[in-house]
Amino acid sequence: MKTQFIIFLIFIFILGLMPINFSNAADLASRLKGRILLQVQSHGEAWYVHSDTGEGYYLGRPDDAFRVMRELGLGISNKDFDSFKGAAPKRLSGRILLKVEDKGKAYYINPIDLKMHYLGRPADAFEIMRKLGVGISDADFSEIPIAGEGSIAAEGNTTLLKSYRLLVFTKINGAWPTKDGGYIVSGTTDPNIMFIPPDGFTAKLDQQGNIQWLKFLKTANSAGDGNPLGDEDVQSIIELKDGGYLMASKVWGFIKSEEWSTDDIELNKIMLTRLDKDGNMIWNKSFAAFVEDAKNSLLETDDRGFLFYANILDLDPDERGEDADVYLDQPYASLKVFKLDQDGNLQWSKNIKNFIARGNDSLLIPTPDGGYALAGNLTEINPEKELPYNFDTYPGLAKFDKNFNFEWAKSLESTPLEMAAAIPKPGGGFELGWKKVRQAASIIRGLVQTQDNGYLVLGNLSGALSLITDSQDLKSGMKGYLIGFKFDSSGNMEWVKKISLGFNEFSMPMTDFSISLTTDNDIMIAGPITWADEDYQAKVQYNNEQIKLYNEKYGEAEMSKEDNEKTEESRQDYKKVLAVIKSTQDSFRAGIFMMKTDQELNISWAKIINPQRGAVNYVLKPTPDNGAIIAGEYETEVVKSVILSSITYYKDGFLMKLDASGNVKNNVDWVADYNEKIITEIMTPYAVSNDLSAQAESYSINLTNRNPEFSFYKNAKTSVYAPFASYKDLLPPQAPLVSAYDTPLQNSTGASTAARTWPQINYEKAIPSELVNDKSRTVHGELLPILNQLYDDQVKMTDNMDGAMLYYVFDRIITQDDIAAVKNYLEGVGYKTQDEGLYELTTYKPGYFLILTFSTNNADKAFLKVTY
Repeated sequence: MKTQFIIFLIFIFILGLMPINFSNAADLASRLKGRILLQVQSHGEAWYVHSDTGEGYYLGRPDDAFRVMRELGLGISNKDFDSFKGAAPKRLSGRILLKVEDKGKAYYINPIDLKMHYLGRPADAFEIMRKLGVGISDADFSEIPIAGEGSIAAEGNTTLLKSYRLLVFTKINGAWPTKDGGYIVSGTTDPNIMFIPPDGFTAKLDQQGNIQWLKFLKTANSAGDGNPLGDEDVQSIIELKDGGYLMASKVWGFIKSEEWSTDDIELNKIMLTRLDKDGNMIWNKSFAAFVEDAKNSLLETDDRGFLFYANILDLDPDERGEDADVYLDQPYASLKVFKLDQDGNLQWSKNIKNFIARGNDSLLIPTPDGGYALAGNLTEINPEKELPYNFDTYPGLAKFDKNFNFEWAKSLESTPLEMAAAIPKPGGGFELGWKKVRQAASIIRGLVQTQDNGYLVLGNLSGALSLITDSQDLKSGMKGYLIGFKFDSSGNMEWVKKISLGFNEFSMPMTDFSISLTTDNDIMIAGPITWADEDYQAKVQYNNEQIKLYNEKYGEAEMSKEDNEKTEESRQDYKKVLAVIKSTQDSFRAGIFMMKTDQELNISWAKIINPQRGAVNYVLKPTPDNGAIIAGEYETEVVKSVILSSITYYKDGFLMKLDASGNVKNNVDWVADYNEKIITEIMTPYAVSNDLSAQAESYSINLTNRNPEFSFYKNAKTSVYAPFASYKDLLPPQAPLVSAYDTPLQNSTGASTAARTWPQINYEKAIPSELVNDKSRTVHGELLPILNQLYDDQVKMTDNMDGAMLYYVFDRIITQDDIAAVKNYLEGVGYKTQDEGLYELTTYKPGYFLILTFSTNNADKAFLKVTY
């Protein structure tokens, strides 16, 4: 096949097919719709430009060209097709027609003469490329928008799993599928040597994960009191429409000698670097900023410029002390958004003053109207609180226009609590009343736009009481909770859904995760967990026993001795102890949970990435074949050094390519199906959304041109854990066992989607109890008719107190009229009233003395306690 392709390229030049020079972008757009383009200045890559959208689709090899053309086809009847008599009408110029009544035969309509060319077999489609393709320069091709920011997969479904060792600790922080089918990755690598800081790196990988080129990013500092070597981490990288790359790095570099001794100058920097497609630097710009995390901080805009966005600390170094991390939240830090043109020139910069999104790597997305949506925490001033924390914080979704002017914002909250409180009176003084206390519903982790142009905000469930359901019973073993809020395009809340995940006894839940919209418009979720083997407890016990036996035999000081100081017997026994320690450590390790759902959070599959030594992910990106890549850091079993009982293992960066079903072929036990319990619950009635506001104001930064070292590194070691695989037939996903509840409170029969009050919530949570003696049954039988009448049969008797009391719960607030109605009813069945108050009613008749205590006007819970 490779030989065929080379012959094809030679044929192009024999025919004299030279690139056409288009005069401007408008001419380009109007002339190339429906055409087949050949990048003759690159490697002859072939593209089809859709006749309606003007987007380019990568054609790849003969089989791929045939498949792509058929997938983009327009169905046509035999009658209409025959009426064209060999030449289609102009409205179908450049389209691909599929004869749906004739075995789906495909025809390409040449925009030049409107003739219909039969595609037939893959070789026929390839021949059409050769004959009808038009050459285009790389510069002109860069003006063509690429469908889906990438290409249709050149190899169908693909999987692979590889690790990359540069220095001692290597971590991949950024990754991006490239339109040639490969990947661009970035991160940091640490030599684990005192006073030698980490270097940043960027690597271009082919489709099989092989390194095409790899470069280290290095900065330097002027002589002074600090380290002359810079510290770099390439945290984010994206491929641009012109085939080049843009990366954002956190650096501790370019520090001048006089700056070392000053306390008020920010030494931390963010550096933006633009590369061409071969990894050559075009420009570097830096600005001083203390940024917690710059992963997933870049977005290319329609005008070939880009946005950089990150949470930036506002306090100067002399105000924050040595521990700056404690200030990385409101009110000291906030989201900053910078708009730069393609040459790195600043066009505008904004401070979203009351917004921050920590632990959220998909906090910003573009919207169809050219604007942007943000998901994170928004603050509102609360005059009852003292400075500097005079605000309340709510998770929220905010919408901005293309210049980041605020449009609207909505909160993600649970049903507010009703708390008894002293309420100020207009004329002075206080009175007892009820105060609404708002509660955050989510610790937001990500945001996607749905197919209806709405928004889905996903996060971890916070301590919102109205969203705690039966699935969170301590006996259930459920430990991980995800909450999704769905909004329409205007920010109106449509539904809320909770996913509860079960883990084994010793594992920790997923408290952080990334989300990404896949090419087939599903949602991929991946995040770190801590996983324990089922025999973890037994291994810990055995580990302690072996250490104890060794110490009893040789003394506690023996372990701290060097090997050459031990006897041969001691050395051999110590090796056995180390093996036990390693086995125990390996049984409790970092892992990754991943899951794919549709846009209504119905789960397609769930997996655990759980290699022997543990792995952590920092990257989740969709791929054109409806799969995804996950990248991060993997602790190997290769020992770097042993100092006393401390063992240092190499940590490698890893890249995993999943197919659409979450499979990685031949993955040597890295990936397993998730078989624990999963519960999904509709929580819409127990959540609310309120209007919020965002404060977007101008922000000043100074960009400085830089010239760091960006040099090739050729000593990388690659390990294959799952060899590259390519296949057309996709195995169906292994769906986990999911219990789906439309009514999450299983003691409730109410299916209404209306918002619940707290009396309703507490009523639904209440569990009915059994009556244990005749007297209880008699009193209950007398009271139940009037209670059912007053509360529309929404009555639960939840406690009989061994026959000494009756405790009822209702679904609405109890009023004075209710007490009066109960009094009249009891008098009608023979009781006499002895005493009556705001909350209590005392009645009697021969053999019965009842004290009825009502929770009158209680906005939290409606109950009646009857003692007799």
